Amino acid sequence: MKNILFTFCFLLSTFFIAKAQYPKEFPADNAGFGKAYSEFIKSACTRDDCKDLTAKFPTTITNGKANAYFPKIKSISQSMLLKKAPAYPVLFNFANMLMSLDVAKASGAAIEKNFDILQTLIDNSKPGNLKEFDGYLVYITNLYTQNALYFSNTNIWKSTGDFTVDFIDNKPVY
Repeated sequence: MKNILFTFCFLLSTFFIAKAQYPKEFPADNAGFGKAYSEFIKSACTRDDCKDLTAKFPTTITNGKANAYFPKIKSISQSMLLKKAPAYPVLFNFANMLMSLDVAKASGAAIEKNFDILQTLIDNSKPGNLKEFDGYLVYITNLYTQNALYFSNTNIWKSTGDFTVDFIDNKPVY
């Protein structure tokens, strides 16, 4: 009985400690947002690519193309925090997508539409189940960086021009 009580107390305290480390929101200004977002990923992810990303991300959010979309970025980030998105892969992939905006050949309207789709996907997802949101992040990152409609280690399907994504029944059709 003593062991069960000890295990229960340990699990309960671990849960509350883990929950306490998750931020309620990121700062409202670009520089503070970039720094806080990077620090959160750095503290929650020990992978080398996470460390590389956190070094570059603050300048991307203040000086890159992502600066123009900051209100949408802030809104999506807040929704990710409310859904308890994990630092890796979800917040990491979102940061990668934002960094890929600088090399994107997509029109401003296509980028705006993708942000709207991301917002709808995150709003419609259940906490802890962000697979569709994360999959769309990976898709548009490949689209922005390599102009690839499909990308894997063995196959790449490239787009020849500007692209659009339809949104039917609250699901992206790409």
